[in-house]
Amino acid sequence: MLKKILFSFLLLSFVFILSACVKKAEAPSELNNNQLSPEKLDDVNNQRASLTPEEEKALEEEADKQEVIDNKWISSNEVAKHNNKSDCWLIINDRVYDMTKYIAYHPGGPAILAGCGKDATEIFFSRPNDGTAHSEKAQGMLDQYYIGDRNMKE
Repeated sequence: MLKKILFSFLLLSFVFILSACVKKAEAPSELNNNQLSPEKLDDVNNQRASLTPEEEKALEEEADKQEVIDNKWISSNEVAKHNNKSDCWLIINDRVYDMTKYIAYHPGGPAILAGCGKDATEIFFSRPNDGTAHSEKAQGMLDQYYIGDRNMKE
């Protein structure tokens, strides 16, 4: 009988401790996902203050670029700004793709640069070197670089 009482006591103690741990882990944060603690905000501000003017400009350009991408409707004028090896957007069938990270892997080498910053539909479906369309594999790869649709109301 004493063993049963002792066992029950230990079991209840264990359950109590376990439930306290779970409640602590489930406790809601005082901050939501869009807020930073004052300490973190100070860290961010200090890091931003230490940026060079060039780094600050690059950071702002990246934020602007992300805002355009988040919009999902991208004007041809915006695409035209991304027209080089280090920042290459192109349009194929009214869909906009950021091909920047793919350029180094393009089997046709620098030929992809001819489409940067513009509507590359014709180039994609009738390559200048032999007039053939890109393969189904190449067409299937486009989705991973998709960032939005061309804004047809511009």
